Amino acid sequence: MKKILVIIILFAFYNANCQKDKTLVGVPENKSNHKKNTPEGMTFIPMGSYSILRVPGDSTSKVTKSVQAFYMSQEVTNKEYRQYMDWLKSHPDDTLSWVYIDHKAMTKPYENDTTTEGWKSRRQSRIKIINVLTKDIKPIDLSVWDEFKDDNCYELYKNYFTDPAFDNFPVVGVSWENARLFCQWKTKMLNDKALADGKEYYNDVRLPAIEEWEYASVCGFTGKDKNIKKQITLKDGREYLNQIPLFPSVSSKKNLYGLYNLNQNVAEWTSNSYDESAYLSSYGGDLSPDYFYEAKPGDPPALKRKLVMGDSWFKKNEGLQFEYQDKARAFIGFRYVTTYYVPGNNIYY
Repeated sequence: MKKILVIIILFAFYNANCQKDKTLVGVPENKSNHKKNTPEGMTFIPMGSYSILRVPGDSTSKVTKSVQAFYMSQEVTNKEYRQYMDWLKSHPDDTLSWVYIDHKAMTKPYENDTTTEGWKSRRQSRIKIINVLTKDIKPIDLSVWDEFKDDNCYELYKNYFTDPAFDNFPVVGVSWENARLFCQWKTKMLNDKALADGKEYYNDVRLPAIEEWEYASVCGFTGKDKNIKKQITLKDGREYLNQIPLFPSVSSKKNLYGLYNLNQNVAEWTSNSYDESAYLSSYGGDLSPDYFYEAKPGDPPALKRKLVMGDSWFKKNEGLQFEYQDKARAFIGFRYVTTYYVPGNNIYY
């Protein structure tokens, strides 16, 4: 079994702080808009900053990051991902594919256009951008459980994605590439509904940047979440005791922001790429992981490495991990985010 490569830099979540007085830097004073405009299934994360030691015990490795306000979802579930796959099957001519967009060339970002006419014209442009026909998409890899055939629970897990009993469990077997396509589909679904309801468009749904993931995890931390150790009753009434390392996406103890399982259950894709030169030791390199690259199919494997955050049922994360963007694993899932902004006044937080 090929293991995820682990970077030598240790990652200390719990050596982090979000200000000594337990407040966040730069939280917007007017919070009336964010509740009213929160996308369905997401939770609001206020803007602020956090500090973290990239190397435990090494004060020279301390970095401080500022983060804009954003919305974050829970772990994407099997049921939600099946809805996406059903849409792909029923809309073969609208199959999603990512494209490389020059945002600087766009004279008027669609999120800031508050007129009805502007919404409609921008919507038409947006449809042309995201509804690109792609052939031979494989949205999920159901064979990811095959490497665990010797496990006691294999007979249970082999139908993990299709068994309705696991509807609300986190989807796995999804590559970074397919997680990104899911985010584009989610953008379309949210904004189709916004258009029908006469509301403004949301910002694009996307995978979280590492700073957003860290901030939501560190600043929302209330103490280590406890895994469900007691007997679990599945949706169809079947019961298992201490045999299921995975549990529902919304389970255990939520953090201060209302998020579940950020550092357990499954590891999670981020939007960040991995480059060795960006993750050297604190004595010889840049500790900032702000590195993004959209690898094309013909690019070498080194350019296809994406950062994966958090512990999983399979292994404890003792360092920044990466996996290749076209690979799927039984212990990697994802959640999504969208940047917050104040509707109608062009002010972003």
